[in-house]
Amino acid sequence: MLIGRTGAPERAGLTQDDAILGALGSLDVPIVADVDFGHVPPGNVLVNGSLAHVVVDGERHEIRQTFV
Repeated sequence: MLIGRTGAPERAGLTQDDAILGALGSLDVPIVADVDFGHVPPGNVLVNGSLAHVVVDGERHEIRQTFV
């Protein structure tokens, strides 16, 4: 699951990562947070309906979309 960055402030005792894990952690799927898409610059776009290949490995972070 890809989670985009947010400009919302963190609250004392609850980080955004904690909130994400609390809401989604039991789903038993990989979660990648702080991704550069959404409403915070640079605001990259992921196209609904496209297929995506996601790599998160050390310093290598990559999303490649293909359109069928």
